[in-house]
Amino acid sequence: MQLRLYKPVKSTRQCGGCTACCTALGVLDLHKPINVRCAHVCEAGCSVYADRPAPCSGFQCAWLRGFLADWMRPDQGGIVWDLGGLRSRGTAVVRAFLTRPDVSIEQVEYQLAKIQQKVAEPLACLVIPAGLSCRLDAAFHANPVRPNIMLADREATDAETAQGAVGKPPTANA
Repeated sequence: MQLRLYKPVKSTRQCGGCTACCTALGVLDLHKPINVRCAHVCEAGCSVYADRPAPCSGFQCAWLRGFLADWMRPDQGGIVWDLGGLRSRGTAVVRAFLTRPDVSIEQVEYQLAKIQQKVAEPLACLVIPAGLSCRLDAAFHANPVRPNIMLADREATDAETAQGAVGKPPTANA
């Protein structure tokens, strides 16, 4: 899914020393669950960078894409934003992976508002707290904390998933 933007967002940013997505995202190709540090992360970044799987090489967080201010780089701002891949009832759903337990919903709201300024359609947000994980083939159960923000609190049961009350897991997979 591509977000409809008011105008193209251009960025020449590079990840640099940030490896926050290497912990936050689940990667099916690597059998790496959400919020578990990738075994390939090293002091220099990624030890298999040249041969990393397509889901890793293709992922670009909102900061890298130029949607957020410099100080909101995920390893500094505490949130890895995934802007692609999910719609619910016609609304684009972005995911906010919190990288630290001290990141507040107000900080999520602030960064979401900055993203929303560039997106020409309503956004809903699924927040995945730091440390919360689920099976790669499962989904999260979430509760509303603001009109357009849901907070994941546990892995959804098979019955909840079958009812369509929850979304598929936010994994990086092509």
